[in-house]
Amino acid sequence: MKLAWLILALAPTTAWCGDVITNVTDLLPCLGYDGKEALEFSLRGTVVWAPSPLTQNFCVKADGNYVRLVSPYGWQQKHLAAGDIIHAHGKTIRIDNGIDNGFVNANCLSIKIIGHVEPEQPIDTTINDILTGRHHFYPVRIRGTVRDVFIDEIDHGYQHVVLSADRKSIAFAIPIPKGSATSLGDLVGAEVRVTGSCLPCSNGFRHLSKNVLYLHSANEIKIITPPPCDPFAVPPIESIHLNETAAIMNLGRHSAKGVVIAVWQKRDFAIKAENGNIVNASLADSPPPVCGDRVDIAGLPDTDLYRINLRRAIWRKQPGSARQELERAEPMDAATLFSDGKGHNEINPIFHGKAISLRGLVTGVPSAGMNDGIVRLQCGDFAMTVDAGATPGAIKKLEVGCEAEISGTCIVKTDSWHPNEPLPRIHDVVLVVRGPSDVKILAPPPWWTPGRFLVLVAVLLAALVAFILWNVLLRRLADRRGRELMRTRLSQEESKLKVQERTRIAVELHDTIAQNLTGVSLEIDSAEQLAAKNPDAMMKHLGMAARTLQSCRNELRNCLWDLRSRALEEADLNEAIRRTIAPLVSDVDLAIRFNVPRKALSDDIAHVLMRIVRELVQNAVRHGGASQVKIAGSLDGDSLRFSVNDNGRGFDPATRPGVMQGHFGLQGIHERVNQLNGELSIESAPRKGAKVSIRLKV
Repeated sequence: MKLAWLILALAPTTAWCGDVITNVTDLLPCLGYDGKEALEFSLRGTVVWAPSPLTQNFCVKADGNYVRLVSPYGWQQKHLAAGDIIHAHGKTIRIDNGIDNGFVNANCLSIKIIGHVEPEQPIDTTINDILTGRHHFYPVRIRGTVRDVFIDEIDHGYQHVVLSADRKSIAFAIPIPKGSATSLGDLVGAEVRVTGSCLPCSNGFRHLSKNVLYLHSANEIKIITPPPCDPFAVPPIESIHLNETAAIMNLGRHSAKGVVIAVWQKRDFAIKAENGNIVNASLADSPPPVCGDRVDIAGLPDTDLYRINLRRAIWRKQPGSARQELERAEPMDAATLFSDGKGHNEINPIFHGKAISLRGLVTGVPSAGMNDGIVRLQCGDFAMTVDAGATPGAIKKLEVGCEAEISGTCIVKTDSWHPNEPLPRIHDVVLVVRGPSDVKILAPPPWWTPGRFLVLVAVLLAALVAFILWNVLLRRLADRRGRELMRTRLSQEESKLKVQERTRIAVELHDTIAQNLTGVSLEIDSAEQLAAKNPDAMMKHLGMAARTLQSCRNELRNCLWDLRSRALEEADLNEAIRRTIAPLVSDVDLAIRFNVPRKALSDDIAHVLMRIVRELVQNAVRHGGASQVKIAGSLDGDSLRFSVNDNGRGFDPATRPGVMQGHFGLQGIHERVNQLNGELSIESAPRKGAKVSIRLKV
């Protein structure tokens, strides 16, 4: 916030936008919770009350109206005094107090003193006039009796003083200097005159407060009649005669005497007064007494419409008094407390302050680290709250599930009356333990307790989680070992396939190319021997050698094609065959119907199939001049049957050219089929095409 003010102070005035407000009448509607921020003002007025070292607020009167300004800069505070005529220049800014949209203040960035007049004197008025809003922003003096003093719970820099007069009360705030331990608590009961300033509303967290009184320091409180030397020398509560319930809200301290019969929640206790009445007391800040102590208490009276109680109380032990023996507890059935005996649930308030004893099953004890002392006791169909906060040692041995008899004082907790709650409601009935002897364990908890059951469930869940975790880890280990084994097997299979492929290539090179090259060598030798004797025979041998070399070249090209082709990787044999013969049938009408799944054939059989089909298609296109080729295949038991049919020139199978004429294709197919113990048949005739059918064992 200081940084925001510093930025505003350093910002040039030429950067402000909009018209400048020059009078209080126009400025007032721009302030408050519904105000407008970032508006520039520049006005002249007279200081009605000035800021103090503890506050930045001050009030200015101008053109017949009053306005509260804020001076956030310490160097200006020491210069201002009531009666100063000033020229204030600043800007409206919204202060975020965490409620709604915050409060818009008129923050002064510069203040110039231009004169001085006699300051206006405070007006003597009444609390009622302030509450009705007759003296906004004006210094006033009121007289009354200090009813209560307390430190602000949300801002320890302020004390609040409750002042009463003529059955009316008002609370005003006084800033506390930093580091000061000053407390006005000793003024309770004193008659005082206070001088302060009236504000139409609070600009703090209590933003709904209206017509509040603000004091700049404790020096503005003048004592007329000092408080009684003895804070307990106040009227007894028996002297209160209620004509109307609202009157009790403005009464000062009253007293009561009696024996403490219950202490709960470390700040509340009850006494049995000398006249037999039960009085509840809520402490201001001191520790509570002990059950059995005879005490004097003094506090502010309030009521729950059953009795008159004391709040913000102080107490003292009666001098020379001994601790009283506690009243013997009367055995009680919880149904008597919570039902009318006719099946209707209702609370019976007559047992408030009575010593009773209940038997039941302990269903709840304070958890570890909790010191509230709350125990849950199941008494038949009714659950009872037991408060042992003042005697925590009494319940140390209690366990959930044990059967116990617990004695104590029955306390009916009832809301206090206030004008907006015409009929306070009872919100709980508790049994307050008075001492260790009030708790007796009748039976220990059974072995099979909810706690042990939860432990068992936790152990089983932990075992289940461990089993699942072990299973997951085992599965991951198995997966890892499986992947390692798969990689090993794949590597082995890859090596095996490489060896098989190398062996196949070596066999093919040996059976075809190597033999053909041997034949070429023999033909050339024969031609060399006949060169001088018979030129015609020599030329025949050379022609045979040339044709054999051409066959070797074709065979080598086929081997290289097989190495580069991925036809064997195809899952569909129709597509594999199409890819194998694609370079041969660019201008041929091709039909393939091979109804054989690829996985039914080994790689060796598939390779032989592709080589045979390619050789037959090549013969049909190159030698037969075919324009249409049909390829079909199917499985017949353990045999693969397939055929290649073309519409080429055809030939006579009996007189077809063979190896001696330089044609090695059909001979190579015969050899491959024979190696696999297969069968081959040829159907052809001149000008009628050809059909070659083959059967192989799979």
